[in-house]
Amino acid sequence: MSTDKDNSQQARLAALYEVSSQLGTSLDLSEVLNQVMDAIIQLTGAERGFLMLFDSVTGKLQTMAARNV
Repeated sequence: MSTDKDNSQQARLAALYEVSSQLGTSLDLSEVLNQVMDAIIQLTGAERGFLMLFDSVTGKLQTMAARNV
């Protein structure tokens, strides 16, 4: 049972490493958020998802990346 837990933790760490590596390859926020969204979908096995950022000017959340919504 600890092997399953270890494998799951290793997969999460590998995904986190991949996302952090991708963050350093682009200065384009939209591109980075799309890469993060893809990694999150893959890691969690989710069918759909979205990333939102707070807009301090409007005081509202803005969808910045989405998949299958």
